[in-house]
This record gives sequence, C-alpha cells and structure tokens, in this order.
Amino acid sequence: MSSIPPVRIAIVGAGPGGLTLARILQLSDIHATVDIYERDLSATYRQQGGSLDLHPESGQVAMKAAQLFDEFRKYARYEGEGMRILDKDAKVWLSVDGPLGPPPGEGEYGGRPEIDRTQLRDILLDSLKPSTIHWGHNLQSVIPVVTEGVNEYKLTFANEVQVIADVVIGADGAWSRVRTAIIPDKPVYTGVSFIDITIRNPPSTVSDLVGPGLLGIFAGSRSIIAQRNAKDIIRVYAALRESPDYLDERPELGQSLSSIEAEFKGWHTSLLDLIRAADQNSIIPRKIYATPIPLPYPPSNKAGSERQPSLSGITLLGDAAHTMSPFAGEGVNLAMADAADLAQSIVGALQPTPDLSDVEARVEFQQLISHALRIFDSKMEARASVKAEESARNLELAMAEDAPAGFVERLKAFRLADK
Repeated sequence: MSSIPPVRIAIVGAGPGGLTLARILQLSDIHATVDIYERDLSATYRQQGGSLDLHPESGQVAMKAAQLFDEFRKYARYEGEGMRILDKDAKVWLSVDGPLGPPPGEGEYGGRPEIDRTQLRDILLDSLKPSTIHWGHNLQSVIPVVTEGVNEYKLTFANEVQVIADVVIGADGAWSRVRTAIIPDKPVYTGVSFIDITIRNPPSTVSDLVGPGLLGIFAGSRSIIAQRNAKDIIRVYAALRESPDYLDERPELGQSLSSIEAEFKGWHTSLLDLIRAADQNSIIPRKIYATPIPLPYPPSNKAGSERQPSLSGITLLGDAAHTMSPFAGEGVNLAMADAADLAQSIVGALQPTPDLSDVEARVEFQQLISHALRIFDSKMEARASVKAEESARNLELAMAEDAPAGFVERLKAFRLADK
C-alpha cells in the first residue's frame, strides 16, 4: 500500500461543513490525504456567530456519522428550542416552551437543540488529526492541469503557496473561490440587512424577555431577533428591509447603539432594551444574501451551462453551493448533511484503493470519482432546493407588512407537521 500514491483531497474552508467532511473521511480506511485550507489565520481569528439548532434529519445525522454525537450532547441546550413571537407593541403572538420533547436517550436523535457555533466548531476541530488544517491560506484560484487525459488541480493561495490535488471540495462559503472555477453565478441581496449586537450578562428584565430560547419581534420592514447563547450571552439581530445601499449610506448604524435604536421608532420601550443593553463595541452590520432560485449549482440545472470535463473532480457543499437567509435555520444543517453524503460518495469511489501510479488506473479512478460526485451533486441539489424555497418564503412572511401574523401561522403549521 505504501508504494501506491494516496489520493490527494483538498477541502477549502474550515466551517462546519468542511470540518465534518474531513472528520468522516479520516475515520474511513481510504488511502488518501485530507487537507483543509482556511483563509483565517487561526481558529480564534474571528467570531463564529451565535447559536444554532442541529436538526435530527441533517446536522445530528452528520454528527453521528462523525462519531461525535455524544460529545455534541454535552453542550446541546434542549431548553433552547423554546420560542416567543411578539409584535412591536410587545403583544405575544406565539409562545412555545422548550424542550419540545424529552432529550433523547444515549445515542438517539431528537428535537432541535441549540449549540453555540464556537462550541460546535471546537468539537469538530479537536476531532481532526494534527496538521489537517492549513491556516492563513486564502485561495485565489483553482486551475485544472490535464496530463495524458488525467485531471489534477492546482490551487494557488494569496501567500504564494501552490498545492496539487486530485479532488477539490469548495466549502468556502457564500463567496466561494472554488465555485468561480465552475460557474459564474453569485448570491444576490435578499432585500434585508442585519445589524448584529451582543448582550453580555444581561439585566434580569432583558433576560426574562428573551427566555431560554429565541425571541422574535416582527413589524413589517423592521424586526429584532434575540437568541440565548451559552455563558450568559444574548445575541441580537436588528433586521432592516431596505435597499442594498442603506447600510453603506448610514455608517453610524455600525458605530452607535442609539442610531440603531432610532430605526425602531414607536416600538415598546421594553423591547428597545434589547438594543440599549448591548455592548457598544459588538456592532456588526451585514447584508443578507442568498443564491437565486432555481439553484445554479450543479451546472446541469442551468440551460446552456455544462461542467467542463477537466473540472469533474471538483464539487461544492454548504453555502458555496446554496447560500440562504437564516430564516429557516438550515445553513449549517445542510452543510453538515452535504458533508456526510459527500464523504460516503468519496469513500465509495476509493474502494478498492486506486493505483494512481498507473495512468490507465488514474483515468479509471477519475471516471469513478466524477460519477460519485455527480450523484452527490444531484442529491444535494434536491435537498437544498426545498430548503432554499422555505427560507425565501419565511423571509417574506417575517418581513411582510402584516407581520407577525402570516409568519406565526407558518410556524404553527410547521410545528404541527413536525409532530
């Protein structure tokens, strides 16, 4: 075995999807090297955002495949499944306490418990072999190199490092550089912008208002979403339905809590405490983008757009393939489900071990991996298309003029169907 060159697998992006894929591949007995290339300089280079819920049919399945489900349960907050929906006058439209059911028994799936993004990432990071992740590698391009009918891929990074790989996976998010090697399409502005702020050690009035889970306050073009995190932290997202230039033309919204509060004139004063209690230095304005529907990836979805044969060893997962707004809570769950399915496809194509020292065998392997990746692409697209439509629909309901009426009806129908 040692005389046979290993298959070189390059994963671009160290988010939950890329990390989950690497973990599952490293658990298998395939003869391959698995390397992750991440643009961040370290694991703590930037904040990972707030809390997320892992769904039993996707994120939890992936954690099980990664043999990390029991570790996940140590941090899972089942009480975080609770939800309250209010209007700007503080009228309660919906109140659901968590957990929605008893926590599952050992090794079982159940509910949609919350976990902080940082906690989830740390679980995945700690599970990987040393030196799997190459920090500070900001991808600039992926170029196919074809020799004697065999495809290889040259990855070039901003630090002038170049890497050759047999299989490339773009797990590098909404603005994926890997995706640009396959299709030109990019996510588009959804019409909604968020201003993220953080409350540390909240006063009791704010803590009671938010509760142990999620609080949503909806009033047409303005909404506030607050979410309980671990370590006595509450993440708050002020949502504005405005033009793409709105934040750019108002830099004060990225600098001043009072300027953010001014966007919510006429709101009940108790609700504005969600802004007043925040850390002045925590303000992060951002525009919300989503991949157009129908999804442009895989290329076969779009008339006149076909994948070049030289790109057959490249695929995408997560936001790189299907960026969505957060209004369905599916982003990380889909990325991890993609990773679990892709790992299964790759492992299947690498068994038995291909002899990459022989040109004919390499061509045969190339055909096998291409077939496996195209099957994965189809499965991923079918799942993501449903969730992309759900996310877009939820955004429209949450930011509609009659909100929260339509959004609450949607949530009630969803919860009844979920039971």
